[in-house]
Amino acid sequence: MRVRIGLGWGALLALALSAAAPLPARAMAVASGSYTGNGSDDRSITGLGFRPHAVLIKANGTADGVLRFSTMSGDESASLSTEKYAKNQIQALETDGFQVGTAAEVNASGTTYYWFAWQHASGTASALRYTGDSADNRSVTGAGFAPDFVFVKGDVKENAQVRSSSMSGDNTMVLLASPGASNRIQALESDGFQIGTHDAVNQRNKTYDAAVLKNETNSFAVGTYTGDGTDNRAITTVGFQPSVVLVKGDASAAAVFRSTAHSGDAASTLAGSVSANALQQMLTTGFEVGTDSTVNQNGTTYYWMAWKHVPDTTSPNPPTANPAGGTYGSNQSVTLSAEAGATIRYTADGSTPTANSPIYSSALTISATTTLKAIAIDAAGNISTVMTEIYTLSGAGSGFSASSEGPSSEEAATEESKKEKKKGASSRQPKEKKKDTTLVTVTEPPTISETRPPPPTPSVPPSAPLEPPQPPPEIPPAPQPPVSLGRIAAAFTKNLIRVAPVKETAPPPVRTISRTLRSLDTALITANAADVGLLTILVTALFRLSGARIALGPVSLLASIRFLPDYGAHFARVAPRDSQSGTFAIPFSLWKRFHRLKDLCLLVLLLLVGGKVLLAGVSTFLLLDWLPL
Repeated sequence: MRVRIGLGWGALLALALSAAAPLPARAMAVASGSYTGNGSDDRSITGLGFRPHAVLIKANGTADGVLRFSTMSGDESASLSTEKYAKNQIQALETDGFQVGTAAEVNASGTTYYWFAWQHASGTASALRYTGDSADNRSVTGAGFAPDFVFVKGDVKENAQVRSSSMSGDNTMVLLASPGASNRIQALESDGFQIGTHDAVNQRNKTYDAAVLKNETNSFAVGTYTGDGTDNRAITTVGFQPSVVLVKGDASAAAVFRSTAHSGDAASTLAGSVSANALQQMLTTGFEVGTDSTVNQNGTTYYWMAWKHVPDTTSPNPPTANPAGGTYGSNQSVTLSAEAGATIRYTADGSTPTANSPIYSSALTISATTTLKAIAIDAAGNISTVMTEIYTLSGAGSGFSASSEGPSSEEAATEESKKEKKKGASSRQPKEKKKDTTLVTVTEPPTISETRPPPPTPSVPPSAPLEPPQPPPEIPPAPQPPVSLGRIAAAFTKNLIRVAPVKETAPPPVRTISRTLRSLDTALITANAADVGLLTILVTALFRLSGARIALGPVSLLASIRFLPDYGAHFARVAPRDSQSGTFAIPFSLWKRFHRLKDLCLLVLLLLVGGKVLLAGVSTFLLLDWLPL
């Protein structure tokens, strides 16, 4: 965006009446140039001084011209000919230029390419995207002004179409080798333009992109003339010396353009190579044409569009800080922002920043009373006024401690909170750490220990001589409680995955965790079908309590545990393996002492999994798949 300086009497009067008049609107910026292809991908063409919203490139050869508007997405651009949108041509519009791929239309090694680009401005240039519906007399709106020039290309096998305010009736110019045609861009309207039913502008369900521009004094203009066949003919109705001129005749010849990058008596034909005797040179108030039929055939009507590169001499707005300066009781994480394409440079010692000051890249941590100053520098090198913000930290001395990679304000607040909690910790019991039930938790088996009373101290009479202390008598270990199904089930349940209730308004992102049951305990045993059946009963019971859906099917021994956000769509398949023995991992080694319960286990298993159980209200379902070894 560029600012134009020059106010009419009405604007001056409004400025005098308003103490807080808005800044002048930026005008359309234009640039042109050339480069030599090198065949490398993702190549950036820089030096425009702004981020373009439209770029047109034409090779010095037979390859068709290519254009890209800011409304096009991804790696897509459009040929001016009867081609659909394609990739690997103009890949992106960048801060100071554009990026090209390896396609011959934009970057064949050794080929010279000519380009011109412009940047939109409120009230003078814009771009629109719409979808065709085949309806006649359809208005495409959203420009925000009445345009004088419209450029349309769709993702269809049709040529690019243009219309200017110099054209009358239902007339549109086809850029490549066609005369004017109807039923396309039918009219220019107050907020856009009107289209007909032709596929070039309105095929049903097809995507179209359009650039719309308005005449602007000393920057952009459109017009017309009639060819007379004379050489060195001056067209002086432009009103300024243009940087780029595009001419299209109402005849079967492709459009021609010339920019300041062309040398001698040369111009680029949009359907061919650079040639002489067409657009020969730029003049103070227009341009000069030769005798070539593309620009000066006797009796043919020609339409021209002219752009002028106006150097950007307007400073960008100064950066803004968030939070703003003030008095604070703790460290502050300060972010700086500026208009698109501008670089921010700052100081924190009270000095005025320059183009050599540090570049702002991420949040600054203010940990002492600091005077922060910053400037914005746009792509054209213009420097803003200085932003000044003073941060006073109560209880802190003067100085600066800022880091672009310091903690965020949330982290700083957390650190302060930790310090407050640490004070007086010896005078109160620590609070139990609250568990985050939305996370997957796997705990180790509990460690069972026995508290033994200290051995009695032998009584010694005061008058008796002291004897060396005797070792405490050995206390036999307490008998272990008998193994029971309840103990096994409780330990197994405690060591499996907990399923948390819903707290989110939307399903959490998919998270997959694969484990085998070996991760729950390192003890391996040789288990028979009864053991597998008993373990399956415990898993099944847990799943019923967790709300998972249960079904019966053949399984093998290893398990994969995954967590998916699909409500009720997943289930656990649990059943004993057909084989009589195998290696299995269990929660704890007490499993080894358990006896066979083959018949009982399988009977209870069938009772448990005979029906399906659903429980709503959980954010994550536990899916246990038994995978073959």
